[in-house]
Amino acid sequence: MRAIAFIFLLYAAVSITNQFSALTSAIDFNLIYIWPQIAALILGYLIMIRQRRKTVYFDNLQWCIPVAKGSIALSLILLIVTFPVSGRDAKLEIISSSNILYYINLINSGTLMVLLCSLMQPIKIALSKKTFIYILCALVFFSMTNLSRTMVFYFAIAMFLSNVKINISKKQVVLLCGGVILLMVLMPILQGRTDNVEGAIGRSILNIIFYLSYSFGLGGYLISNINLEGISIGYFGYALSKIVGDPLNSNAFFDNKMLYDFVNLGVSDIYGSLNANVMYPLWSTVYIDFGSYSFIPYFITMLFMVVLLNARLLLLFSWFLFRFCALGFLISPVLLRDVVIELFVVMVFQVFLITRKRRLEIV
Repeated sequence: MRAIAFIFLLYAAVSITNQFSALTSAIDFNLIYIWPQIAALILGYLIMIRQRRKTVYFDNLQWCIPVAKGSIALSLILLIVTFPVSGRDAKLEIISSSNILYYINLINSGTLMVLLCSLMQPIKIALSKKTFIYILCALVFFSMTNLSRTMVFYFAIAMFLSNVKINISKKQVVLLCGGVILLMVLMPILQGRTDNVEGAIGRSILNIIFYLSYSFGLGGYLISNINLEGISIGYFGYALSKIVGDPLNSNAFFDNKMLYDFVNLGVSDIYGSLNANVMYPLWSTVYIDFGSYSFIPYFITMLFMVVLLNARLLLLFSWFLFRFCALGFLISPVLLRDVVIELFVVMVFQVFLITRKRRLEIV
């Protein structure tokens, strides 16, 4: 099962990091904290597979083409504005300094997540060559706007877990994906972090391994942080902090500012200093809230996903499956404002898909 293989991949990354690093404290793949996350992914994955086998309805994802075109258009706006500067930090500074550019970037990120979640829908999916190419192009353009490979990495996870069949020859898949992978591998050069091709390739491979383990290191750090007072509200995150915490001028709720503080996890012989931030996983924030009863919010989430499935809100179901169950191993889906806006974008597209389906049924 691909869900189990994904879990073993995460375990392997943690093991490699521990083996080749001198850590402040060992990065643990601690089942006491993680087992509800593992159970949620496996159960959600089984629900998706079961529904795909029994349903007669399928989505050819042709609607993803105009969505990808819209994403490319948003990326072009950011690329044109940030063209005069080089390096990731300089580009991000320009984007974050303007509210318009900042929200364009967030909406674009949410739009791409719609494309990724469409692959995880619990129905039969036929992905055409044209759709596949447009999705890849949208990912590449977005990656170039902020010189980040995160969304392409998420796409790889979505493709692996969804096991979607592509109506395209293996040779063409290799050529198309190979070109994207090559660009992503050379990204450190574009980021201004190295000017050596061999160094960029090696660094890119190590990035995958160590970034996967960062989440487990930060998760353990968060749970063992005795200076964290109050409740984290990790399951409601940014929205509740803004609604309740800010008006009361209180930090009783999870302090989002600490997410951006770098935590030194140690030093690696093959990677260098292990400075991690932001990638606080869902299982750690939920464990802080609920302790040994952390399975309760996961159970409630799974029930809610079943409700979404029965209501035929398939895109929202797949968003929860991907964001909460799969990516929840790496980063909490509710701590950041970005994901709040992302959910809004997904909901808009869910309404669009319902309207589109009704029109087709009338015709």
